[in-house]
Amino acid sequence: MDNREKYYTAIIGHEKAVIAQNGLLGCSVGAHECAEIIGHCKECFSAEAETFASLSAQNDADAMFFSAYCFYNGYGVAADRAHAIELYTKAADLGNSAAQYFLALEYVRGADSAKNIADALALLNKSAEQGYLPAQMRLGFYYTNSCVDITDYPTGEYIHSGEKLISKSLNLFTLAAEQGNEIAQWVLGHHYEICGELEKSTEYYRKSAEQNNTIALYQLARHYQNAIGTEVNIGRAIFNYKRVLEFDPDNTDTICALFLINYNLKRYSKAIDFVRRITDNKPVSSLPAEVSVKYGLMCAKSLGREMNARSAIQYIANGIEAYPDAEAVVILAQFFMKEGKEILDILSPSQVNRMMQLFEIQAENNDLKMQYILATLYRRGEVVHKDKPKAKNWYQRSANEGYALSQYALDNINKSFFTKFFGLW
Repeated sequence: MDNREKYYTAIIGHEKAVIAQNGLLGCSVGAHECAEIIGHCKECFSAEAETFASLSAQNDADAMFFSAYCFYNGYGVAADRAHAIELYTKAADLGNSAAQYFLALEYVRGADSAKNIADALALLNKSAEQGYLPAQMRLGFYYTNSCVDITDYPTGEYIHSGEKLISKSLNLFTLAAEQGNEIAQWVLGHHYEICGELEKSTEYYRKSAEQNNTIALYQLARHYQNAIGTEVNIGRAIFNYKRVLEFDPDNTDTICALFLINYNLKRYSKAIDFVRRITDNKPVSSLPAEVSVKYGLMCAKSLGREMNARSAIQYIANGIEAYPDAEAVVILAQFFMKEGKEILDILSPSQVNRMMQLFEIQAENNDLKMQYILATLYRRGEVVHKDKPKAKNWYQRSANEGYALSQYALDNINKSFFTKFFGLW
């Protein structure tokens, strides 16, 4: 049994492939590569199963562990998990860190897992103290309280948790990061960003991103985009965002980030290309608020595409409550005035009411144009119920501030025959 290290490496690779297959922790290993890694592991162990069994009888702790691994997974021998656990136990007693790790997992997977958690933790700590990377990672996440039990890994949503690491976790992840573990590196990047140590955060994200971890690539791009722990570098931000899409083509956060960068750079045709990766065959509500409003503005102002009133109305209305934008509110109000009853075919009655509330809020902030539009909407009564007192009030308020269109409207109202003789208009 030459080069024992290759067998340990194969096992760690197998675990990473399983993590990647489940879409966890930003591992960027593709499905085909995962299958190859798992197949390689099986091939390595199957070829040496008899040798491992022979050497394990001589109390060789490494061979005992490898033999247990073969029996547990049915590599080169008939699967026999009871015998595998027996061998794991013997190897763990001899101090084998990998055996301690796998035996700990068995303790919490069994029917009496509640009784065995203390023993499992004791074994994992022994394994981690010897530098066994998977044990360091499992314990690290367990102590963050982000896992249900020791056998779990958290999802990528952990990165949004806003949770600092306690000292136990911090020490374990630091040890794992020093061994080059990409997951530990981005976890530390997340921790140090929350703690305000931004340069250190960026450096850990960079190390993880160099191994193509998609979470780290995204976070590093965000740092370059927003000068977090480094200088602004939009080119590097775009590069890293695009790297994410190489491994995860449907990553909505990344597509939206690239849309916003191109929108802000006025590269409207490129912005359109990115947003359509989300909007094609998906509902309007699939877009985040800021992206929805800005895409609606593009539709309204013919930026990178032909003007489309319906799309402008739908996308601005979809996001404007969560992402208030004064220009977009006015443009939407103008569409209400221009399209009239057609608005009721585009937006639901509840949406119309909510948009009118936004118009009122902006008008109250002394937006003279919005006051004029509101007055006109209430005067016409096509989109909302006709309300002449409200209409006259809004005309009067903006006219008093010198808004010419409102002054003209009031003048026409006051000069009309029905207003002059009957007080009607």
